[in-house]
Amino acid sequence: MPSDLYKNDAIYFLCAKDFMYDGEDYTMGQEFPEEVANNLETLVRARFVIPVVDDKADKPRHWHTTVRTRDEADEYLSRDLIQIEMPDADVPIPTTPEEPSAEVTSVEPEPEPEPEPVVTTTDVEPEPSEPTYDPGEHTVAEVLAYLEAHPELIEQIRELEAAGKNRKGIVEGY
Repeated sequence: MPSDLYKNDAIYFLCAKDFMYDGEDYTMGQEFPEEVANNLETLVRARFVIPVVDDKADKPRHWHTTVRTRDEADEYLSRDLIQIEMPDADVPIPTTPEEPSAEVTSVEPEPEPEPEPVVTTTDVEPEPSEPTYDPGEHTVAEVLAYLEAHPELIEQIRELEAAGKNRKGIVEGY
């Protein structure tokens, strides 16, 4: 089934950029003959050519966002192609000084922090023996392997699991 682009006689094509097709050079703004193209829709989608109509009423329904009026196409082709603007050479680029300038006043050094008191072994209270193993951060297989390696912690780990994810394979001890 032929495309709406071929069937509509009001549509003509402008080159959107300079390119070579079938051994012939085309420049931006030049009319592109549709008889030359093997697949005109591919050229349109790849933005090599722009489908153009003189009157808005001639736009096909399927290609309404792609087909442009002649004024829109001329505006598109004459736009500035600047992507990045470089700063003027006269404008100084701010840099960080490596050495302090003369304008900087002297800065007083920060006082050193007081040393922490030394803790003797008689001042330390024994910590309660809480297991540091969190079963919620591990899979059931990993927790069961840990329990086999540490049978003395079975009840504590099961209590932690019951309070957390409460997985049947750990809590009931399969």
